[in-house]
Amino acid sequence: MTGIKSLLKDYKEVAMTTVTVANGSILPAKGVRNISFKTKHGYVTFTNASHVPRLDRNLISVPQLTSEGLAIRMLKDKCVITGKQ
Repeated sequence: MTGIKSLLKDYKEVAMTTVTVANGSILPAKGVRNISFKTKHGYVTFTNASHVPRLDRNLISVPQLTSEGLAIRMLKDKCVITGKQ
């Protein structure tokens, strides 16, 4: 999820939908699409990322990633995602 619409490639507006964030707040999502981030190993793309205008930072769903076969390691100063290329 991101609050920055310009990060989403091929932006597509969606009918009124909501997302629940970690603190229990329910926020409206306005659109979806793909979002790419540069890593030290190249770019990684997440599909169907939600545009949630009221977010002030990017959020990632650990359960969603692990359900796709990825492994998540939380370290002191970073999060390491491994699995698929």
